[in-house]
Amino acid sequence: MSNNEKNITPAERKILENLNIRAALILQAEETFKNAKISMNPEILHNLDEEALLGLIETWSPENQERLKDKHIKKNN
Repeated sequence: MSNNEKNITPAERKILENLNIRAALILQAEETFKNAKISMNPEILHNLDEEALLGLIETWSPENQERLKDKHIKKNN
């Protein structure tokens, strides 16, 4: 553990952990949209809360898109 890490308070540590989680969600959402070939201004993602980011990731995941496609095809047949 570095000296900087030893000198932060528990509250500061919690803030850093939350920022890391949020950054990971933003990166995952960007990658999900990129893989789905959906263009999007990444700045929009920075304005969303964690719940909204998770919702976007789940909705646009390839697995979920395939399931929705199959459901729609079955419904129309």
